[in-house]
Amino acid sequence: MTDAALNTELNVRKPDDIYHGMIEMLQAVGEDKATSAFAALALVLANQVGDDAVVLEAIDLVTRAYGAEGQEDTSHILVNEALERFFALHPDDKFEGFTA
Repeated sequence: MTDAALNTELNVRKPDDIYHGMIEMLQAVGEDKATSAFAALALVLANQVGDDAVVLEAIDLVTRAYGAEGQEDTSHILVNEALERFFALHPDDKFEGFTA
């Protein structure tokens, strides 16, 4: 393990390609497997990062960003909002969105 801190600045050269890849993954696996697919992706990326402290810091950041414990699960709404913003910039892509 290293003493690296979580980098929250844009650190990829082609973020649109990553977004497209995520959308394609969602379309390929379907809504019923989307959560599991994202969890698997997160574990693969956590292994690639290789720094437990950085991964745990990222988990904490996302947990805080998506609401406090005990709140109604509205993650599907947040994902839909993010996808709507994405598709506003990329109108040729299609995705049906998530439902609760």
